[in-house]
Amino acid sequence: MGNLKKILFIDATLHKKNATAITLSNLFSSWPKENLFMVGSQEMVQLSKLDGYLNNFGLDDKDYYHRFPLGIFLNLWKLFRKKNSDLSTKETPKTRSNSLNTTGITKKYSFWSLCFVFFQRLGLDHLFFRQIISNELRSWIKKSDPDYFYAVLSTRHSILFAEKLLVEFNKPIIIHIMDDWPSTIGSDCVFKKYWNKKINLELKKLLSNVYKRVAISEFMALEFESRFGGKWDYFHNPIHLPNWLPYQRKIISSNSGMIKIAYFGRIGRANDKAFLTFVDAIKELIEVHLVSVQINIYSNNLLPNAYLGLDFIKVHGFINHTEIPKEIVGYDYLILPLSFNDKDIAFSRLSIPTKLSEYLISGVPVILFAPKETAAYKFVVETNSAFVIDTPVTTDVAVRLRQFFSDENKQYEISKNARMVANQNFSSEIIDYKFSSLFT
Repeated sequence: MGNLKKILFIDATLHKKNATAITLSNLFSSWPKENLFMVGSQEMVQLSKLDGYLNNFGLDDKDYYHRFPLGIFLNLWKLFRKKNSDLSTKETPKTRSNSLNTTGITKKYSFWSLCFVFFQRLGLDHLFFRQIISNELRSWIKKSDPDYFYAVLSTRHSILFAEKLLVEFNKPIIIHIMDDWPSTIGSDCVFKKYWNKKINLELKKLLSNVYKRVAISEFMALEFESRFGGKWDYFHNPIHLPNWLPYQRKIISSNSGMIKIAYFGRIGRANDKAFLTFVDAIKELIEVHLVSVQINIYSNNLLPNAYLGLDFIKVHGFINHTEIPKEIVGYDYLILPLSFNDKDIAFSRLSIPTKLSEYLISGVPVILFAPKETAAYKFVVETNSAFVIDTPVTTDVAVRLRQFFSDENKQYEISKNARMVANQNFSSEIIDYKFSSLFT
């Protein structure tokens, strides 16, 4: 593959703890780690160090500028958090559980938390929050001397910061977008139309000056070419076949006993409502149709209290990404949900979930529970690589599942197609050369 360039990631690091970082880690897996430099939060930097990436710059207060009155508010916020942390510095099982992200549970906010939410609702974070090029960061970038900047944008300040880097360092910047956040940004504040229009204009201006533009799917690339202009490449999460082939499933279970379904990953924005609907459908299968089913969840996100007590749900928590190939093939089916409400569809419509390529290569039959509008739905329907359910009605979902569980021919067909599709579209051996050609 020749001499691989030096890449500096902006507001992104490589590790195996979330979908974006996993995709980036896999795309850059053939790069020498000494050629990869990362700028990110202190937490992100620590995660990358654990995976052996040592060329990092951890952002702190000197790397941000908060215009009045946000600066005063944030200083008070920090004092409040420090006071609370001083009162209880020892982590207990209870506090550790409370620190997990929770799905569907009404949260109790402190006064300062409510103030922060109030700032966000007014859109003041878009107005007052800025990332700057501090003297320390400037010196570190010059010493690193990257050939390319690589940015995964998702906020207004990240767009403005990328523009600052472009002006000051005159280095080629590659922009990678993994979800359609441009269509929803600003929607959580009262001036949503103003902020969405303004931020999208700023993004379009930046994109007109960058070196390359990368989307997560062909569907996104085509739409973004129309929306923002320019040529868009697209790369989904690649898979390293030697990690999967020893465990790959090539036979279909008979479903003669307990049917075991697994979900691996985050439960939150874009999928939480669909996941709970799927659980409701399983509950109906068990109680009405007398089907024996167990759902196994590998996630650090908690379900609402009403669901945690259900005896057919087994929560395992997060497992190391390297253990997934061996663990995943112990199940009869894999579920991949995407929510059906308009806001979630707008965010996820153009994306393909990171775990889809891993699900397909496993050979375990995949159930995609998603709206017809999504890129994931279109992809698996065109390739016949998963069983699709495109209705959010619980009773209909239960009926469709029961039909699928009894159709071994369909299960075998989609399992075989899934393995073939994953080999042809997502193998790192195929993607590596094409991806490295971006940097020429």
